[in-house]
Amino acid sequence: MTEEEYKLLCSTCDSILFEDHENMDRVAISWLHVIREHPVFLDKYEGLFKKQAFVLRVVRYARYISKSILLTFRLIWRLILFQRTKKARYSNSIDIIFVSHLLSTAQLANEEDFYFGCIPNQLAQQGLSVLVVLINHTSLPDCHVSEQIKSLQGHSIILPKLLSSVSEFNIWVRTKKQARLLRKKAKAEKNQFR
Repeated sequence: MTEEEYKLLCSTCDSILFEDHENMDRVAISWLHVIREHPVFLDKYEGLFKKQAFVLRVVRYARYISKSILLTFRLIWRLILFQRTKKARYSNSIDIIFVSHLLSTAQLANEEDFYFGCIPNQLAQQGLSVLVVLINHTSLPDCHVSEQIKSLQGHSIILPKLLSSVSEFNIWVRTKKQARLLRKKAKAEKNQFR
């Protein structure tokens, strides 16, 4: 991809995002957020600039459809299999929130946070209300990890990997609605690249 193509890609994606920037469904489309000018991140946009053989386009589309179907079944399976954790209750008077990462359950045995070290504890000792929100990167379901976190000081929670079944379904419906809207706009668009 040339520098001019990269600039065109960024400006076009930005214009699509800013066209309806208050629509969270559109803003949530990761494909419209060009992260950086690196081949690893730009690979998914390659088909926009290079003419591809019909067979290659069909293969890529089939791969995309297969991946979408597998991800949908994976989500349904996880919703059925994993138990929901109880909602944590916290007062509205939290002074500082740290968002950190849980890479293994072994981290839960440490008093210090993986990223922020002893800073949350020091701030709590100074009388501030501190909450550490952990993003669960382990393969374990949230309910299993939440049981282990109880041993920590009361200022840590696990960010769930899934919402309730109803919420997940509503998000799925909204994404499909946004996809239909964007396809409709694309058909009426005069600028072929856009």
